[in-house]
Amino acid sequence: MSRKIYEDILEEQIFVTTEDGISLALLIKRPKSDQKFPVLMTYTPYRVSTGLGGVDLLDFAKYGYATVIFDVRGTGDSSGISDSVYSDGERSDGLFMIDWASKQSWSDGKVGLWGISYGAIISLQMAAKAPLALKAIIARSGSDDPFAEWTNIGGTPRNYIYESYSPFMSARNFAPPSAKLWGEQWRQVWRERLEGNTPWGISFLNEIEDSQFWRDRAARGELDQITCPVFVVEGWSDWYSNPMLRIFAKLKGEKRALIGPWGHQWPNNALPGPRIDWHSQALGWWDRWLKDENIDLGAPLTIYVEKYRKPSNFIEDSPGYFITGSQWPIEDTKEQKYSLKLSEMNLDLKAEDFQSKDLINKIAIPYSPKAGSFSGKVGGGPFRYNVLKPLDQRLESERSITLLGALAKTKVLIVGNPKARLYLSSDSDIGQVSVSLIDQAPDGSQSLLARGFINIAYAGYPTESPAALTPGKIYKVDLELVALAYQLDPGHRIGIKIGAADFQMSWPAAHPFELTLYSSAKYPSTITIPYLSLPANDDGVTIKVLVGDKAPELPAVSYRLTEDLASNEIGYQFESKSVFANAGQLRVNSIEPGYAEITARSIYTEENGSDQIRIEADCTTASDPMEIWHKVEIVATVNGDEYFKKSFSTKRMRRVF
Repeated sequence: MSRKIYEDILEEQIFVTTEDGISLALLIKRPKSDQKFPVLMTYTPYRVSTGLGGVDLLDFAKYGYATVIFDVRGTGDSSGISDSVYSDGERSDGLFMIDWASKQSWSDGKVGLWGISYGAIISLQMAAKAPLALKAIIARSGSDDPFAEWTNIGGTPRNYIYESYSPFMSARNFAPPSAKLWGEQWRQVWRERLEGNTPWGISFLNEIEDSQFWRDRAARGELDQITCPVFVVEGWSDWYSNPMLRIFAKLKGEKRALIGPWGHQWPNNALPGPRIDWHSQALGWWDRWLKDENIDLGAPLTIYVEKYRKPSNFIEDSPGYFITGSQWPIEDTKEQKYSLKLSEMNLDLKAEDFQSKDLINKIAIPYSPKAGSFSGKVGGGPFRYNVLKPLDQRLESERSITLLGALAKTKVLIVGNPKARLYLSSDSDIGQVSVSLIDQAPDGSQSLLARGFINIAYAGYPTESPAALTPGKIYKVDLELVALAYQLDPGHRIGIKIGAADFQMSWPAAHPFELTLYSSAKYPSTITIPYLSLPANDDGVTIKVLVGDKAPELPAVSYRLTEDLASNEIGYQFESKSVFANAGQLRVNSIEPGYAEITARSIYTEENGSDQIRIEADCTTASDPMEIWHKVEIVATVNGDEYFKKSFSTKRMRRVF
């Protein structure tokens, strides 16, 4: 369809004062016209001036939208302080600004929120509060449960938070506001920030268990309060397909979901490809719900079915095709439950044939801190682009058990969430388990298709509080793996790998333990696989795949697995020249894994007026078998001279991990 293009765009930077006196720094782009326009808005802690956090939406001004992005209080060019992620003040500001935007002279009263990652979560938070002016949102790659699906996956601290995100945010959150915007006041605002801000890693570690802190920041319990249309967007190479699809399934109002092969980027600039004409998809959504135009948005659900490719740490384009549906799980999905036949180490559609109901098959799964070394680092890792895809899973065979299914005789589609039900005991007061769904190709190579990880203490989350395990007690553990859409070809076979760690993703255990997996009439361990009937539906696919476009350039990065046989130390070292500009390492004692340490450094530099600003954030997160602690040192220099220096630290008991 043809759209009117507004060539004359007005750009302005202004301050808006909140009810408690904070000056929020806004960047606005809108058509230079006396007309009133719908407002597209987002906000970010990533500093608008650096081009991060949603500035893409500013391009939509030419299509007849007023576009607004602002820095979260205590960050970027806004005043105030920031002491934690998604703070109470920040969430209050979000609601205040939706109302403000709806009442401006250039606004027609309708507001849409959008964002990727952080911006997706704040869009869901605001939608759950149902402000009258909020008419639609687009949430790309976020979660309605930041604790369980971002900072503490499966109930165990996520390495990425301490090796990458915390140092990155520490450096940026202590950087000054713009001297150009603030004039002579900029040093005063900066001094308030330097004295008042707290590195976010401090609250991450303070809230290392589920708490009211996280419940206040989660939309999971409020999805039924969302009334505006919601468009969720995700990629199989990212980490948040489960929450995005769960949100889509639970919403009662107008909704749409788009899942491609992508990592943690917008679909027009993502790896792996194919990339799509994302702006036309977004514009169609906004025009439908903010301009009331009669636009066919296509099927409610569009997902990309991936096909086999050899395991590789980097994939530029993922082979596959888009299909459609109207719900999740998708129509015509049938689940098949496989018994874990431990006597033959295979998956069987028939239950294990026990000669006696008292006979129990079992197998030991010893904890190895190295388990998961080759399973990839999803959700971005310490880099902007996901360049650490899973390798051949045969490399994990020494540290896990493998059960294989029968050869596929015909093409089948696996679409949905695999679900494992495992009966497990631990010989200790702690225990954790990782389950991976694999495709074993005719050449024997094994591709990781989906994975799941859980700290068994959190098996009852979110309705039950975590508690230390009783050694020897058999627990029923239900684990939902990350969703997938995958074509299994003839001659291939599915399988699962079960281990007791996820080295790339999760903090090492306090001490070694041994799991026992049971399979019997009394303890029927199973894996349930969702299959989609063929042929799959492709009616209503409105996605335009880009052909011949240039793939995004990868930043210079390095990532090395390390092992020192003399000191019994394993780990990894990383350095990124991307926007994260961070470096660090993980070191773990392979004999006593409770002794672990992540050291990481992030540096932020900028020219602010006539001054050269440099912020160094050095973070150390370390543990012993009883405690875990986090330390941050912030050093700010102006023109090479030290201007500010401050240290922060906190410590918590390791109760259940």
